[in-house]
Amino acid sequence: MVGDQAHRTQELLIAGETHLAEVNKDLTDELVAKGYKLVRSRDTAQQMQINFGGLYFGTEDKATGRYTEYGGTTGKLDMKVPWTNVKVRQAMNKAINRKELLRALYKNRASPMYVHGFYPGLEGWDPTWEKRFPAMYGYDPAAAKRLLAEAGYPNGFKAKAWLYPFAGAPEMIGVMEAVAGQLREVGVDIELQEADWVAAVRPKLQKREAHGYLWAIPPSKKAVEAQLAVFNVGKGIGHIFQTDELYKMWEDLLQITDPKARDAQLRKIGNYKFENFETIPLFDVYIEVVVDPKIVADWPFSGWDGGDIGHTWLIKACKQEKPCK
Repeated sequence: MVGDQAHRTQELLIAGETHLAEVNKDLTDELVAKGYKLVRSRDTAQQMQINFGGLYFGTEDKATGRYTEYGGTTGKLDMKVPWTNVKVRQAMNKAINRKELLRALYKNRASPMYVHGFYPGLEGWDPTWEKRFPAMYGYDPAAAKRLLAEAGYPNGFKAKAWLYPFAGAPEMIGVMEAVAGQLREVGVDIELQEADWVAAVRPKLQKREAHGYLWAIPPSKKAVEAQLAVFNVGKGIGHIFQTDELYKMWEDLLQITDPKARDAQLRKIGNYKFENFETIPLFDVYIEVVVDPKIVADWPFSGWDGGDIGHTWLIKACKQEKPCK
């Protein structure tokens, strides 16, 4: 379904019915070879990650407002979901061959991701994550199987994953399919289910009803504090990983005004997330679009603008007889 849509988009561009399109890396390279122009966001635009549905460890407190949004957390945690065990989350991470995903799906046009919401150059970045990542998250199927056995799943287990397209991330369907295939190699049998992001997935996430589902998302690059608000402390619909410890560190962060102390507190939060394997982190990614160089000269956009690909007013028309290369 999604592959057919990508090819239809490619056909529209070739037919001249659109002059700017977003397709996966394979089709992008085909179009560039035919004379179309690749335009990339000027900066890293987003992170590609797989989330574990059901990590609702935080306890609701109506007196302080902790985890009370969107129906609260009371009764939402189901410890029968295998990846509520941290060893399972680490095992699933170590089952992923990121190098192969980077080569096959991103044509090596992405960078390693270590912790959701944290980027080099922003507050809280810890340079040790890169050095620690191979031992903790690196591809090792034998270690993955050993960790699953230690967690009580010597024969693996079955789970589900949602499949849906997402603007700015044309590789996302392929990523989930490939990750599911790699997980099956260590005994985690993932049933892929096509779903509508708006009608089906978002409501489940918002109500904290994503137990037993893996779900992919490309969160846009933004201030680290905003990422925590949306995905970790209940202020948005994501609810990817929520604990009382995270909430307390967030509350402490809000009281800190000194820049160095804020940086240290955010690094503390980042390390907590890193050491708890809150997601399957994959890549920091640029957004790529293909344009007809006879019509479009350039589009110097930074990445995401709020909740969508933005800065459309910066699209520059080609005003010369020859294509604007």
